[in-house]
Amino acid sequence: MKTRFMQLIDYWIGVPICALLTIWDFVIAKRFFSQENSTPRKVLFIELSEMGTAVTSYSSLYQISNQFKNTERFFLIFASNAESVEILNEIPKKNILTINSESFLALTISTFVTLRHIRSLKIDTVIDMELFSRFSSILSYLSGAIN
Repeated sequence: MKTRFMQLIDYWIGVPICALLTIWDFVIAKRFFSQENSTPRKVLFIELSEMGTAVTSYSSLYQISNQFKNTERFFLIFASNAESVEILNEIPKKNILTINSESFLALTISTFVTLRHIRSLKIDTVIDMELFSRFSSILSYLSGAIN
C-alpha cells in the first residue's frame, strides 16, 4: 500500500477506533478488568513502518535484556521491513511478528491473525516505538498487555 493511503486509513479509521477504545477503557475496562503493573516477562516492541527506526531500537532491545534477564522479547513490524530487525540479531526469528501491508485486505486479515497470536502469547509489556500512528496505539491496547 502507498504511504499516503496508509496515513488516510490511520486517520479516518484510527481516530474513531481510538475514541471508542478510550470510552471502553474509561467506562468499563478500568472498573471491571483492573490489573496492576508487573515486572516485564514478555515484552513486545512495536515499530511497524520505518526500517531505520527498527535499527536504532537496538539499544532499547539490548537494555531490556540486561535490565530484565528473564524477559522474552518480541518485535512487531510490517513484513516488508522484517529484515531490518533480523539483522540486529537481538530478537529470535520466531519472535519477530509481522503484518502484511501489501493491500488493505491483507493488512486487515494479517492484523487480526497477528493480534490473536499476540494475545495467545500473553504479552505483559508493550513498547510502542511508532511516532505518529494510531494503528500501533490500537494494537498496543488490544494486545492485552498490562504495562
